[in-house]
Amino acid sequence: MGDGIQSGSGQLSPNHRSPETANDNESTSASSASDDVDLSRILEDMLRSAGKRRDNKRKTIQQEHSKRTMMIRRDIESTYSDQQQILHKARRVRVKRLCELYKKKSYVESRMLSNSTKLESAICDLSLEIQAVIKGRHGNASKFEASDSL
Repeated sequence: MGDGIQSGSGQLSPNHRSPETANDNESTSASSASDDVDLSRILEDMLRSAGKRRDNKRKTIQQEHSKRTMMIRRDIESTYSDQQQILHKARRVRVKRLCELYKKKSYVESRMLSNSTKLESAICDLSLEIQAVIKGRHGNASKFEASDSL
């Protein structure tokens, strides 16, 4: 501590500065001001670059979200379309089967009607024959009764 003037306690008094210290303080204050400007520029640059990185990350996330949304939408629409086609195909098969069954039902009903008319006709014919036989027997029985009573 030989450069400065010592006070009675062995320390440098603040009022007494060596010329080197004064020059250092001036250059330090000048360099400190430029350091402050450099630091503020660095901080501004850091903030700007952090903002850019954040914006870029946000844009990337939004783009990825849009891509995924579009892919999912396409998948859903494709699946829906496929299911609609399957459903229409199944409906066509059922309608075709119903048409076939309806034709078969109509054929069976027409056959039943035809057979019932034939059966009715046959029953009427048999009824007439039975009535003729009964009349014939009844007429013969009356003849027998008349001949027996004579």
